[in-house]
Amino acid sequence: MNSLLPIWLPDESAYSYVAQCDARSPYQSWKQSNQCLFDKVGIRIHPMLTCHINKIADMANVDPMALLLRGTGYVMVGFGLEDKSKALILQQDLLLGKGTSLFSDARLAASRLSFGSWLKACPMCFEEDEIMHGVGYWHTVHQLHGVIACPKHGFRLARLKAGEGGLNHAYTLPIEAMFKCNEPAIGEELKLAGYLIALYNLLINKSPSIPLGDIYREWLDAKGYLTKCENLRWKRLKSDLTHCWQGIFNQLEPTLPLELSEFSFVPALVHQQRNVHYIKHVLLMAFLTRTPEQFFKGPLRETKPNQSIPPEFAVDIEEALMLLRAGISMRQVSKKLERSIGFIKQLALRNQITIGRRRQKITPDIERAIWRQALIGTHRAIIADHFGVSTGAVEQIIQSYSGLSQWRHQLLMTQHKQENRQRLLAFIRDEPDAVRNTIKQQCSAYMWLYKHDKEWLYLQLPARQAYAPRVGVNWANRDYAVLAQLMGLRAGYRSMSALDRELGGHGWLLRFHRKLPKSTAFARKLLRPKLNIDD
Repeated sequence: MNSLLPIWLPDESAYSYVAQCDARSPYQSWKQSNQCLFDKVGIRIHPMLTCHINKIADMANVDPMALLLRGTGYVMVGFGLEDKSKALILQQDLLLGKGTSLFSDARLAASRLSFGSWLKACPMCFEEDEIMHGVGYWHTVHQLHGVIACPKHGFRLARLKAGEGGLNHAYTLPIEAMFKCNEPAIGEELKLAGYLIALYNLLINKSPSIPLGDIYREWLDAKGYLTKCENLRWKRLKSDLTHCWQGIFNQLEPTLPLELSEFSFVPALVHQQRNVHYIKHVLLMAFLTRTPEQFFKGPLRETKPNQSIPPEFAVDIEEALMLLRAGISMRQVSKKLERSIGFIKQLALRNQITIGRRRQKITPDIERAIWRQALIGTHRAIIADHFGVSTGAVEQIIQSYSGLSQWRHQLLMTQHKQENRQRLLAFIRDEPDAVRNTIKQQCSAYMWLYKHDKEWLYLQLPARQAYAPRVGVNWANRDYAVLAQLMGLRAGYRSMSALDRELGGHGWLLRFHRKLPKSTAFARKLLRPKLNIDD
């Protein structure tokens, strides 16, 4: 059979190569093909995560790592694994053929997302492959989870069931019967597929070295989805994410699992480090940026005097400064570089580039005076009223001086700390017998100090109260007490509930009647006798 082995074609999946071998085999059974190719019979080859890479690479006469990277979805699944040791285990599973533990090691089973087992192909790619190579084959990028359409030709991918209820263990290549109805893809499907394929091609050559959580926070902050405390503005973010991907989920037969439409995974991606399915990363990355290269490059960040500018940001900064010095307006520079106008304005102010203002009221002397007032912590509104300018102009001057905003924040926090400390000490002095819970409930300074000055707070609070064990109920004494109350009542009550309400509504006769035998027996005598219907 070695003389019948085909050539590994460009972008061909490892599964497709095995299917080519089976098609050229003189045997008519997949069992015999498996025995000849893998020395085993009971083997099922997954379309995206194909095992036995070492043996397949040996048949194709190619490097096993090249086949692993370009013939399977390993790089994408590994991208979603935060624990890189898991990625190494997955790599060994694929190379050596440990298919039984493949999905558990890849954490795909733990993601609880069901994509099914499908073989996917583009009708136009199929025709081009037959013309160029004489055979249509399965492309690796088309088998990735989330690739719904072919961004090159704009058609939805035709699908063929590969797992249980489909081909099962058998092998097949694309056939013309699959492409009876070629549907054009919608914009969201093309955007997602194009981003996935671009990310796949990028990860083949290099892997990101910066933690994804840090990059997410930078982009979300740059786009206004993050507060100063690095909390998500979740309501707005979820609304925009839903609007961005609504075309994929608002279909009669959604092509992605509906669990993803809630986007509940986003906070964990931003603030935690965990192994997740790579499609979750891509849905957020493609929402924030147009290309994976732009995502990993990160937004243009403010640089401190002691901080070196990363090489990938220096080009954008130099280009922005060149355009500003050439007289290009800030709005045009912002649009060209896809940066905010606020950042372009701060960049111009830090480099002493004159920018056009609608009203030329702020002279250098006034700007210097505003800076002095800001340095001592005067409120922006007070400064604006004193000099007759807007608070926005004051804020612009504050932001143009590196470190001034952080200094003002530190002054403000110090002031709040002193005020809340004095308020707490005054409360403890006025209420010397107050316990910790009382101070927490009645003193407004408690929670602020708990968040920002916890160590000092615990030193001032009174000692914890000793735990007092709960004394159990003496049901025998209670039985006599309830019995005494019942003896003072007249007969004629309709139910035990009515009797219990008469005693105060404690529920003792209803819930604890077994623990109050004397009271319960006497209470039944006070009930109105039931009428006999026959009489």
